[in-house]
Amino acid sequence: DESVNVTYDSVELPSIAVPTKIGYTFNGYYSEESGGGTKYYDEDGIGVHRWDIDSDTGVVLYAHWTAKTTNITLDKDGGIGGCGSASVSYGSSMSHITLPTKSGYTFNGYYDSEGVKYYSSTGASVRVWDKDVATATLYARWTVNQSTVTLDGNGATTPGKTNIIATYDSDMPTLASNELPKRTGYVFEGYYTQAEGGTQYYNADGTSTTTWKLTGEQVLYAHWTQGSIELNNTLLSFDLADTNKTIVATTTPESFESEVTWTVTLGPTVTIS
Repeated sequence: DESVNVTYDSVELPSIAVPTKIGYTFNGYYSEESGGGTKYYDEDGIGVHRWDIDSDTGVVLYAHWTAKTTNITLDKDGGIGGCGSASVSYGSSMSHITLPTKSGYTFNGYYDSEGVKYYSSTGASVRVWDKDVATATLYARWTVNQSTVTLDGNGATTPGKTNIIATYDSDMPTLASNELPKRTGYVFEGYYTQAEGGTQYYNADGTSTTTWKLTGEQVLYAHWTQGSIELNNTLLSFDLADTNKTIVATTTPESFESEVTWTVTLGPTVTIS
């Protein structure tokens, strides 16, 4: 605190040093602590009013302050919509905002560069503004969404894994060979978004073909191709998913007058005799 001596009825008051307060602008000294009163010193410490208080026991003048305002840029980190900026006074709760959205993600709030959270996931203020700056930037944070995905065998004789958890913007979790479906007489081609056609998300070997771009619960459908070998214009069909197995197929090729028995051994190579 600073003190000065002043003479009653003086027009010119002695100049004073201006006080400072983080986050606030000094407005001057007044006769009342709050709510007005007579202003005796301005924001530059210059006397602005004749001294008209008759007291020999001392008088207290009170500093008045105005909270500084910060203009805040809201960095949406890939989100769309919602407010792009906000304005807030030092020491006050954050002003109301509307939220951005981002496909495949859930909004967690706005944070400063050091990870301090100022806005909640609902856009509500979670702390008062405590930065003494003219401008600032807050950054959106997002949690990636996950989907429960049902794997439909689409006619499989032996179903594989029935569901997986897919993470948006990430590769599909790899399916082991024993987690793939089997269908007698057919070759598994992969999993797709539709029973016929659609977008492929799994290769035949259970690896991901692309990153997950869907939201909510979804179903992927197995696609199949009939396993076959053509011998003398005769189509032999078998299950290529069953390796190291010997099967016998009896056919009557066009160039033969009677039935011929073919032995097909399935493995890394297909042996026909």
